[in-house]
Amino acid sequence: MPRLVIIDPDEAERRSIAAALISAGFETLQSSSSVEGLLQVLDSSPHLIILAEEIPPLQAAELLVILTRVSRAPIIVLGGGGEPEEVSALESGADSYFRRRASLRLLTARANALLRRYPGYDHSFGSLGPIPIPISLTPTERRLLICLRNHDGRPVSLEELRVEVWGERVRTDTAKYYLRRLQHKLKTEQCGLEPVCIRGIGYRLVATEVESPTRMGGTARIEPSTRHLGQAGIA
Repeated sequence: MPRLVIIDPDEAERRSIAAALISAGFETLQSSSSVEGLLQVLDSSPHLIILAEEIPPLQAAELLVILTRVSRAPIIVLGGGGEPEEVSALESGADSYFRRRASLRLLTARANALLRRYPGYDHSFGSLGPIPIPISLTPTERRLLICLRNHDGRPVSLEELRVEVWGERVRTDTAKYYLRRLQHKLKTEQCGLEPVCIRGIGYRLVATEVESPTRMGGTARIEPSTRHLGQAGIA
């Protein structure tokens, strides 16, 4: 079931949109502010985002810059403007602009069309399943984990990670430092996921074995749903 985050201060319209998309098979999360909406995106790793043109305390253009850095989900901006507003939204990172006066049926069709075209979307949540996010992660570590998860197990080059997570060219040593910290925290909290390095290619998030207590006081191994091939480790 595709997951959708709706960020809109208009409660009546937000609920109306959610009802229409739930009927179409979506799982929906709703927020009335830009800060709450951003946290929901970070926590849930949605497949699609619907964002109101005006969402206090930020404007859509400001929030779009942030969202496109922390998520690869397609974004629909919901507004009542004309061509200048639509152009501004698309140039700021939106994938589509939807006018409030149009029908919910058309919005549902637009959402489904974006999901079909979006290469990172997987109807089964991908091979890694829903992403667990430990509370102990820092904001940077959370962005790094979500960036890796949004690639659904595919290798991501260090250069891509540096641009998508930090939005600028940070030092290689800094990026590797955060990767090691993320690896340690995910292992310590037994999340069943681990960032690994495929030498010469990039980094990917893979499923790992998790220990669970047995009735006899020992531990039992839970096999991961997927395995990675070849040697891998944080470089």
